[in-house]
Amino acid sequence: MSTNTKEVESNVSEEIKLLELADLDENYEEMDLIIERLRFSSDSVLNEFGNVYQIHRQLQKGQINRIEASRKLGKMDLKTPECKVFSRLMILPICLQTAEYKLMYEVGNEIDLDIIEEESFLKKSYRSRLLSMLANAELGIGNLKKAQFYASLTVDSAITDNFYASGYLIHGNTLLFSDYNEAKLSFLQGLEYTEEGKFHYRELRRSLSFLENYHGEENIYLDHNSNEVGERQGVAYALIKEGKKSEALKILEELENREQNKNILAFHYYYKGLCTDSKDYFFKSVRYFKESDDTYCVKLPLDELERLGENKTLLDLITI
Repeated sequence: MSTNTKEVESNVSEEIKLLELADLDENYEEMDLIIERLRFSSDSVLNEFGNVYQIHRQLQKGQINRIEASRKLGKMDLKTPECKVFSRLMILPICLQTAEYKLMYEVGNEIDLDIIEEESFLKKSYRSRLLSMLANAELGIGNLKKAQFYASLTVDSAITDNFYASGYLIHGNTLLFSDYNEAKLSFLQGLEYTEEGKFHYRELRRSLSFLENYHGEENIYLDHNSNEVGERQGVAYALIKEGKKSEALKILEELENREQNKNILAFHYYYKGLCTDSKDYFFKSVRYFKESDDTYCVKLPLDELERLGENKTLLDLITI
């Protein structure tokens, strides 16, 4: 191979690395500029990456859904192993966002990283992405030991800070209901690897808020200024724990006209059930947790239904 050819390949690899790093660092303005540069490149490899990551950006911005993305990708005759892998990887965060954990599990376990032969930066990054998504999938379907295993691997293989934050977030979430101290420690460790405004910072704070609420501890992690549904639910949950159920119910009723996916609706009805002791709301919560494949958090309304006198054996049956 000539020196000039090596230099060209090196430049191509650097451009793609910059693209991946911009995405991981949530530097989306830079990412958009790189995508446009690659899409109009005369180099076929760069061009392919530009087109694939453009679909990824459209997914991130909600301009298309995962089905539309899959159709677009299906029409592309992808040549590079990396783009073939990433075309599948990019679907997983959308499944996480919509709490489609079974689909996450199925797609994640079908991805073969070994079609990328070289142990490059990109392969390492894709491995970290995949491990993080598999950990989330296992958590959602209630396989806590496997979720902890993949979360640990996410931390061990992390190539950027956001993967450390992700691993500690998932590990802490596996302990939400069982070990207050260890869960909190894990979340606080995760916060050391992220900063305000970043995705994992928001998720870690939200998990810390839920942890404090669930265990009845002082909650300094509430965001009273946010208008996001999840944050408003957190404020409502804190009010419930303080015995201010009418105030909490008012917040929840205000949220009912807002768009909510099935997993968020499951929490919505769980909180309404806590406000009213209504079995109907808890059963609705169970329904939406089941429909969103969330086997882990469905215990929340089930515990309340058992407290209200429902037969545990029958409750176990409706979650199968």
